[in-house]
Amino acid sequence: MVKFSPGSKLIDRIAYKLQDMLNDATKEANEEASEPSLEMIGTFHIGSQSTQIVVNHVDPAIDPDFWDIHSIIQAIHAPERDSRLEQIDVAAGHSFSWAFEKSSVGLTDWLQNDEKLFWISGKPASGKSTFMKYLHNNPFTTDYLRPWRRSANFVRATFFFHHRGTAIQKSLEGLYRGILSQVLKQAPQSILAIQSRLIQAYQATVRAKNLGSLSHDLEALIIFYKVTLNTEILGQLNKVLGCEMPLKAFRTIVVEPILSTGATDSDEDILHHVYPLRDALLAVYNKGRSDTPSGLPALDDILSKIQRPWAKTKIFISLVEKWLEAIDINRQLPNFRDYLMGRRSNESYMAKNSKAQPDNLINSILNRFFSRKAERGRIETANWSLEHLNQAIGLVVNQQLIDLDLCIFIDALDEHDGPPEFISHFIRDISSVEGSRTRLKILFSSRPWQPFIDAFGHSPGIQIHEFTENDIRELCLHMIRPENPGSAELSQLIEDIVSRARGVFLWVKLVLNDLLDNATRLTASGINTADLHAALMDILESLPTDLEQYYKTIVERIPRSYRWEAFCLLEAVSKSSRPIYLKEMSKILLCANIQHVNDIYTQISEVDHRSDASVYTKEDLRMHSGGLVETLHADKLQLLHQTLVEFIQLPEFKRLILGERYRIVKENGYTILSKYEAVRGASHSDDGINIPVSEMFSNYAREAESTTGNSTYFSFTGVKWTGTLVNKAFPEYMTDVRYTTLEMALACELKLHLQDTLKHDKETRTGLIFLILLHMIERGLFDTGSAMEFLQSMVSQGLQIRASHFGLLMLMDRIQHMDSWTTPSIVATNFFQKIMTIFFEPGANVEVSMNTAGLGFNSDHFHQAMRSHGQGATIQALHICTHLGLAEYLLNRGADPNGLTSNNLTPLDCWVKSTQRYNVRRPLYSVTFVLIQRGGRLNVCTREEWRTALNFTGALLDMPFTGLGMPFPGWLEGAPGADLDESQEATPTPLDIGVGARPTKPRRPKFRKWLRDSTLSLKGMMNKE
Repeated sequence: MVKFSPGSKLIDRIAYKLQDMLNDATKEANEEASEPSLEMIGTFHIGSQSTQIVVNHVDPAIDPDFWDIHSIIQAIHAPERDSRLEQIDVAAGHSFSWAFEKSSVGLTDWLQNDEKLFWISGKPASGKSTFMKYLHNNPFTTDYLRPWRRSANFVRATFFFHHRGTAIQKSLEGLYRGILSQVLKQAPQSILAIQSRLIQAYQATVRAKNLGSLSHDLEALIIFYKVTLNTEILGQLNKVLGCEMPLKAFRTIVVEPILSTGATDSDEDILHHVYPLRDALLAVYNKGRSDTPSGLPALDDILSKIQRPWAKTKIFISLVEKWLEAIDINRQLPNFRDYLMGRRSNESYMAKNSKAQPDNLINSILNRFFSRKAERGRIETANWSLEHLNQAIGLVVNQQLIDLDLCIFIDALDEHDGPPEFISHFIRDISSVEGSRTRLKILFSSRPWQPFIDAFGHSPGIQIHEFTENDIRELCLHMIRPENPGSAELSQLIEDIVSRARGVFLWVKLVLNDLLDNATRLTASGINTADLHAALMDILESLPTDLEQYYKTIVERIPRSYRWEAFCLLEAVSKSSRPIYLKEMSKILLCANIQHVNDIYTQISEVDHRSDASVYTKEDLRMHSGGLVETLHADKLQLLHQTLVEFIQLPEFKRLILGERYRIVKENGYTILSKYEAVRGASHSDDGINIPVSEMFSNYAREAESTTGNSTYFSFTGVKWTGTLVNKAFPEYMTDVRYTTLEMALACELKLHLQDTLKHDKETRTGLIFLILLHMIERGLFDTGSAMEFLQSMVSQGLQIRASHFGLLMLMDRIQHMDSWTTPSIVATNFFQKIMTIFFEPGANVEVSMNTAGLGFNSDHFHQAMRSHGQGATIQALHICTHLGLAEYLLNRGADPNGLTSNNLTPLDCWVKSTQRYNVRRPLYSVTFVLIQRGGRLNVCTREEWRTALNFTGALLDMPFTGLGMPFPGWLEGAPGADLDESQEATPTPLDIGVGARPTKPRRPKFRKWLRDSTLSLKGMMNKE
């Protein structure tokens, strides 16, 4: 070995000489290779030519037409976005025409000027949502907006919050999705505003997976064929590059010619119906050109299903075929190859490289092309997180790329499922942006809550109930039809109804329904006209004028024999976070009437298999709810109005509906729904019922505890639980685990359930609690100190934590799979050490008496380590420890470096045995070295096994035997594995590196690898200097 002093001139000379040798060796190897790669062509042939770069490399991702905006919209769009708008009643007669007729309203002026906000406030049930729907549908709204519009990119986006609807209908996420999807759909150019996020994601994954680019691959192909660049070749090359831009090709080849014929005037109409079918059309087109029967439909059969006149014309079909041919990489790339082969300029080069396989280069280009296409598709269809949606909205409202006029209608801010300040801040933030090319107007409605008054009290707006007196008359006339019994007498009451309504439309509907029912009943009894009018007037005067009191009146009318069903129905529908359908009510009532899920599961199974099982009908619904629950499409149940949700939440509701029975009823809707959600996904086995713990179940169970003050422990005794991927309460690496009730309650944060489990189930398994607590720390629910306090609290309540030795080993294994010296690893290590310090004696043995496969714990190393010791074996933590920090910590706390398993293995014996079963990682080698330094010995393993383990480790770490620097540890006294080598050497001392560890001859590295490593080493020295 020669060592040069820093800065020596000889370093440069030798480095360059080695580089020349490496190039020669590589060139020779390249000439002998049978399958040249794209990288080899790019590296060695481009570098050896004096020609300039032949292709202008432009990342196609920066072109908006690179992206399939329809797929992006589909990924963002929430299907439930418009369902609330569809549910809202259409305004009766000429209701709300005053909005455009009365200047005092100020709406028409606002639509035309540059004011950004207009607030429609009003009492509960005063018709705000109906008015917002009226404005949304009325063409006058668009007409009055025309003077404000300045850009061809005009968007009217709407979102109607709906607290009784799905989670997406009442969340900020739903609002973001609704606005963003409508912006992209109505103004496709707006993709420029969010394109930077797509480009970053695409470029990052292409770099990470080394997928290159089509232009570079084609350049390499040109160089491979030694073709001189000219305009013809560039034209052919651009045809292939066009395969990456199917949308641009579609606009040029299909849309523009169709528009020129006058068959349609909407390019978006063509794009919407045809472009999403491109993959299916391409597959059919390719099969149609082959001789092999495919069973696929013909191209024109697919196109004929498009219900547009232009889709059935011959010219359209021929244009589509032309487009498919243009974007078919499997056709265009071979054509380009054939073109290059016909014009190659260096026949001698091709002859010299007769072993080269051009088809392999084509296949490589195709593979990379389709890999990039798949990554682009993954990005286009990926789920957007709340953070990404928020960022995208910010990019749209604060952009400098296009002129965009954006008018947003948002209904019912008070039905947003969150603090009103959040939605107020959102509106304030986006409307206060200055200097953007996005011009913004927001029309919104809400109740006059104080946070909204504080935020928008000085903005233009109206209180709707001050303008709706005539609209309530219109509603009365609309509901009282001439054919109704007693219609004349009811019409005489309209003015009284209007004066009592005080602008509340829902009250009017309830009153009229009552009066219509009574008029029908009284007319059928033969009452005369004068008495009918008086009787109806008496009924009207007896009805409460306040909605809450009206709801109480309706509940009191429900027969006592149906009150329990009414309570369960109203509670379940009001508290469900997903739609409930009529057919589900019989099962939900079973959950309310039966305590334990085992019994519920049995009953539901029997009902499902009985043909004569009773069905919950609309008549049952009417009897049980008194008309407070209505059915929508597909028999989806919904409360009559949002104010009814608030009524059911009143503390006195339970007493009102159940009477004195309320004293003994501990359940509410969350309790019932938690049991129903559990049995919905449950399965049965020989050892009982198994329940997958969905996120919805966790939420219901937590809400049940917080609203009733009682746990659901006694409803779930004896069941087994499994985690689910969608439930973030469980670590992803433990989704197949079967959890005990204790472990489930801990993961789902069911404090009362946990307390009851500790009280009534002392012998429950606790093996997973450390991993669950670590996951809670990682999720930010605890810091390490709080987790330890919680653990100590559980111990004080009876948790047998010292029976959790197995759990400690699993925690240790989890740490060993983390990247060292990262924050999660440091936090986890600190957590482990605190547990050991507080709860475990130094060097404590660990009893292993279970099958690790049954745990579903995803760690091959852990399973193999456990299985290697056998069922019921006794081991210590050091026997499977591969983490240097943990090993040193255990040794410092007095762990025995020579502790024996029940199979008489020391930790070093375990390391030697492990090299025979699975790959050795560098940390395990480090732990072994520390064990030897601390006096670790062998007991069972022989010297030959030790040497084999070192050889194996050296090969894996790319080190020769001697490079490991590992001393021979020696044996324990009387060790069965002890032997003497050929020279009868005594057992060496643990730190005597040279004795008893005869080095084996290292494998000679290949010449090419040696050259490369040497060159890199010298260059590294030069760079340091």
